[in-house]
Amino acid sequence: MLAEILNNMKHLFSILIFIVGLFLNSQAQSDSLTSLLAKLNSKTITDGERKILKKMAFDVQNRGQLLDESSHDYKGALLLTDSAINIFNSLKDTLNEANNRKFKGYLLGRFGKFQEGKSEIQQAINLFQLKNTLWGVAVSQFDLARLFEFENKLDSALYYCNISISYWKENANTARVFINQNMLINLLTKTNDLTKAKTIQNESNKIIEAEKPYWQGLLDFYIVSENLYKAAKEFKTANNYRNLYSKLITELSSTGLAARSYFTEK
Repeated sequence: MLAEILNNMKHLFSILIFIVGLFLNSQAQSDSLTSLLAKLNSKTITDGERKILKKMAFDVQNRGQLLDESSHDYKGALLLTDSAINIFNSLKDTLNEANNRKFKGYLLGRFGKFQEGKSEIQQAINLFQLKNTLWGVAVSQFDLARLFEFENKLDSALYYCNISISYWKENANTARVFINQNMLINLLTKTNDLTKAKTIQNESNKIIEAEKPYWQGLLDFYIVSENLYKAAKEFKTANNYRNLYSKLITELSSTGLAARSYFTEK
């Protein structure tokens, strides 16, 4: 039995190294990862080497998230996220494993794998709860809302989105409130609750006036606002938000970012 487990672990690490190696900058980095994983597996790794391996895991994680955000390469993002999960799991780093699992759940939703995605996000929630990390539960609930929105189960999406917003409002985190309210505006527009959607949209406008959000959140806000005012047949306002969106897209393109809103497609 032990020999079988060790063989399975060896096979897992071989796959992991191959996938990560495709995205690393050099053969030296790939060789270093191979060596560190072998030491981790044999329990001969030093504290300093463990820190280096953790740094590599963050690099893999961040590359995966960048593929999603800046080039919308969901397949590549999923491969790297799986690799990051395996490394963090091997390091027994519960919170970072959870963070990548909830992101993996969202990515699976991009491919229509809703049950698998929900399972990953639920695992993430369980791990965050194990560490009593309530902010982790809240970010996972937001990704769960996105998954239900992809599945066109809008009542469930609204439920999880509102739970997440409540947490961030209680903790006065306006950046997270803004991100979640983009989703809420989108969902309220889809369910034709336009009066409430406009109320939330006005709240988000006040956040923009007080502090300029990250570009991804701004792009999302412009698109959900355009869609809201189109649905309300207020086409002049809708066009104004489309122009703001196009202007920001052009600015970001000049820096090499293939940016777009998360709400322009599933």
